[in-house]
Amino acid sequence: MKLIGITMRRDNDNKWQEYRDSISEDWIKYSATNLKDYKFVPIPNIPDNVQKLASYMKLEGLVLSNGNDWGSCDERDKTEINLINWCREFKKPIIGICRGFQVLNKYFGGSLTKDLFKISEESHAGSIHKIKIIDKKILPRNTKNEFQVNSFHNQGITTSDLAKDLIAFAKSENIIEGFYHKTESIVGIQWHPERKSFEKSFDINLFRILFEKNIHSSFNS
Repeated sequence: MKLIGITMRRDNDNKWQEYRDSISEDWIKYSATNLKDYKFVPIPNIPDNVQKLASYMKLEGLVLSNGNDWGSCDERDKTEINLINWCREFKKPIIGICRGFQVLNKYFGGSLTKDLFKISEESHAGSIHKIKIIDKKILPRNTKNEFQVNSFHNQGITTSDLAKDLIAFAKSENIIEGFYHKTESIVGIQWHPERKSFEKSFDINLFRILFEKNIHSSFNS
């Protein structure tokens, strides 16, 4: 069983105004049902010590999870940057989900468009819309290249925002919905596999080729 770290959102909306790290129950249910070969371990927002923690736990991969816009929580931003650095040093695979997708793009030198409503014909906040897989290497055999995804974000990555080391594999209009790194085992998706999914088999296959194989040798396998 592979030990996979998963980052946590930072909240302070309780009545005592205490900062708390948390993870959605959706992730617990999703991993227990669909990814039984992996053990997901929540990682707290402790930027100064998180690399030591990752080494001590011998993590075999990382999920950069959802919640908190980039720039809204300095401790979480620094924690995730330090975790990405650790994973790259020790060649551990990474998948970014929603916020995590955006964090990876920022890490590699890309940018974010703050208000997608101004440039998109479709709503991306609390909605459902269609995406198209534009890089067929990422598709399992006999899988359609267009399907619906959930969408819970106001800021996002347009074609011109994408970091130069990342390759888009999914789009909606001119908005990037999925990418992978040119040479490293790093993937990002803007939608949430742990919530209501319309193409669950695609999501599960993505996790498996990332965490069980070298993703670049696994396309169309």
